[in-house]
Amino acid sequence: MAVQELFPGTQVTIGPVIENGFYYDFARKEPFTEEIYKN
Repeated sequence: MAVQELFPGTQVTIGPVIENGFYYDFARKEPFTEEIYKN
């Protein structure tokens, strides 16, 4: 999964089924911040 390639050590957790499909949650030691997306 791309998130795991960009951020090694990230765990994919189960997101619930929602009205339009489903989603994934990610668990990692450091939080995702706006700074990550600026690069």
